[in-house]
This record gives sequence, C-alpha cells and structure tokens, in this order.
Amino acid sequence: MLETIDRPQGDEQESIQQPDDIQPENVLLSSPKRFVWEFLLQFSGIVLFSSFRSYQTAKELNKINGKRYQPILWLFLPLLTLLQPIAFYHLFNGFRAAENKYQIKAVNYGVCYAAAILCTACSIFNLYASHSGMFSWLDASLYPIWILGFVSIIHQFGNLKRHLPNAEFVSSKIAYTLLQWVMVIVLGGLLFFVVGSNLYHQSKVWGGVESFKNGDVYRQKDHYSLELAGDGWVRVDKGYISDGSSDAEFLHAQYEASAMVFLHEKGTSLNEQTRFRQSSYLESMTKASCKETRKFVPTTLSVRADIICKGSSPLSKELTYISAIQNEKHMVELIIQAEAERHIIDDIETIMSTMVREFQIQ
Repeated sequence: MLETIDRPQGDEQESIQQPDDIQPENVLLSSPKRFVWEFLLQFSGIVLFSSFRSYQTAKELNKINGKRYQPILWLFLPLLTLLQPIAFYHLFNGFRAAENKYQIKAVNYGVCYAAAILCTACSIFNLYASHSGMFSWLDASLYPIWILGFVSIIHQFGNLKRHLPNAEFVSSKIAYTLLQWVMVIVLGGLLFFVVGSNLYHQSKVWGGVESFKNGDVYRQKDHYSLELAGDGWVRVDKGYISDGSSDAEFLHAQYEASAMVFLHEKGTSLNEQTRFRQSSYLESMTKASCKETRKFVPTTLSVRADIICKGSSPLSKELTYISAIQNEKHMVELIIQAEAERHIIDDIETIMSTMVREFQIQ
C-alpha cells in the first residue's frame, strides 16, 4: 500500500509568498549633495561637471525605473540650447515614473519647471550674445544663473533618491573627494574672480559719468575733439582703464572695447612716443604686428601719426588703434583697444577706424 502524508492546511499558504511581501532589490546610487556644495561643484566645473551630472542622473534613473534613457546623450544637455526644453520634459517624466512606481511624493515640480525655464532662457540669451558680439558681459553673468537653475533640478532628484525605500547610497572615494575640493578652490576661485571682475566692469558702464550716441563729440577746449562712433560709449572716471594719467576714458557698453585720450606737454617727442607705444603693445599682444602711417595736416600745422596693432589667438583677435597728433603747442594721443571673436571683429574695427579718423587737435 502506498502511504499518504496529510499536510496541514496552513502549510501551503505559508509556502507561497504574497507579492506585497516581496522587497525590491537595493539600488546603488550616488549620495545626494547639499545644495550649496552642488552649486560650487557645478560652477567650478565650467559646464563639464554639469554634463557629467546630467549623464549620472540619466544613468541612475535607468536603475530606478528600468532602462529608459541613453545616458551618453545626456552629456550634451548643457550644450544643446534648443533641445534643453525637450530634455527637461523627459527628465521630469522620469521623476514622475519613479514616484508612481514606489508610491512616493518627493519632487516639487513647480521648482523643476521654473528652473527649466530659467536654464533655457539663459542659454538663449547667451547664444544671442555670443553670435552677435553684443552684450559680451552676459557670457559671464548668465553662467552662474544657469548653474543655479540646473542645480535646483538636481537637488529635486536628490530629494527623490532620499525617499526611495530601496536606495543604497555609495560614498565617494577619498581621491575623488580631494579632486572635488581642488576643483572648487582653484577653478572655482578663478571663475568667481572672472565673474566678479566682469560685473564690476559692467557696473562702471552703468554708472558712467556720461553716455554718448553715434556721432556725439567729446571736446576738451583748446586741446582736442573726439567723435564717438557707434552707440554705447560711456565716459568713466579717470584711472579705471589707465594709471590715472589720461585726460578722458571711455568704455563700450556692448563690445569689449575701451578708449583713452592723453595730453602731452610741449616738447614731448612724437617719435619717442610712437616707438614706446608700439613696443609696449607688441609685447602685450599675442602674435602682434603694428603698422604706422604719418602725414602733415596743413590746416592745423600739425603732424599726425596713426598706428594700427593687431594680434590674434585661435578664437579671437586683438586690436589697438593709436593716433598721436602734435602741433607747436602740445601733443594729444588717442588709444582705442578691443578684443572680440573673429566673426564680429570687422564691426568693431569700423568703429575704431572712424574714431581715429575724426580725432582732431585744437
């Protein structure tokens, strides 16, 4: 006879694990950073760290939700201005999918969308400034604002990770942490200096002594007259550009250009002054060359020397225009300097050549 074994009725139920009792596997994620520290890291990383953080976010969302993104494509998020709104939209959908999957509420989407609009607006304005060559101060000024917006989004993702029931955070290695500190101290310090200097420079333009429109003339009675070409010239306090020895100083509100006028006493050598200027700018400019022309001006009984110095780098060009005019009473000197990207340098050079041509001694 076959023996039969009767099992207790409760054993079968105990042997079957209910779906609700299944614990999700732990997901290894990077530790969320504090808002200020994240801002310092991304600010110091000169967009490269933001690209890495974008890649890392997409990769971790894949771990949380299952494969959804191509992380390598997200490296280009900070650089692709026109695609940023679409990318942010898909990123926020990933946040929602994670919240729905784990039945949590962690993300403030009002902050996310406001930050996305801020980032996109900054990128568009920066793109315009870069291609037009105008309002070059925006390049440095908008950078920290874009970083602030992007960090706000990453911070919301950090909140999401903290609320996950199966998140296991991995601490950074000591070498990586030290590298981050070096980046913040060295590159961050340098960038803060650049942005601060840029804003200080722009504050001088906004708080200038006198502003000029195209064709306006600045006169120093019995000495010289200077016609300002193009809109945007602002006279600033003496000593901001020079060592304080100039008679008048001007900044351009849109281009990276400046102009200075000097008065020299009777007896100053025109030859020595032009040689000094050429040697000074040849030393300070990259791959520079200078060309000088002279002519006698019968109507004012004066001698005029015009010098054009040009330098270049892979992305930009440097220009210095000098006009020194000497008569029997004194000598006056105009120096205009500019640095700009190659595609807009012709516009600036037209302004500079016009001002040199219209510069007159009295």
